[in-house]
Amino acid sequence: MNFLECPKDIDTEEKRILNSVEIAQMINSSFKNRDQMLLKAMYFIGLTSGDIQKITVEDIDFHNKTARISNEYKHEYKTIPEGFIEELKEWVSNRTGPLFPGRNQKGFISDRHVRRIVKKCAQLSGIEDWSEIKAHSLKHAHRKHISK
Repeated sequence: MNFLECPKDIDTEEKRILNSVEIAQMINSSFKNRDQMLLKAMYFIGLTSGDIQKITVEDIDFHNKTARISNEYKHEYKTIPEGFIEELKEWVSNRTGPLFPGRNQKGFISDRHVRRIVKKCAQLSGIEDWSEIKAHSLKHAHRKHISK
């Protein structure tokens, strides 16, 4: 019996990790408060685009400073940093439902729109290789920076 040889990982280069200055530039490049909060949530809490789409205001425990991230298989709790929890509390101010509402404040924000916001802010920030920045880049940066 012939077995096919598994291809080696083509992406041998290390992933580009955003530094804290680049993340601040991205956040400050947006004129919309919602976009700034979305980028901050992705970085400070370590959320993916999929998490951003599903998270609701009710998933945020302001007392314990945690965010509950759910998928069909499990619930995960992520810590929200002290400095960001107060800003998040002020931003949601008595709202319910999606943390990041979709168009016309109805439903959830789409994955495509999250990716568009990240790309636009990366470009506007003046980051040299902005086209390589993906929505997941913020989670990679979060993991790298908290591991130090």
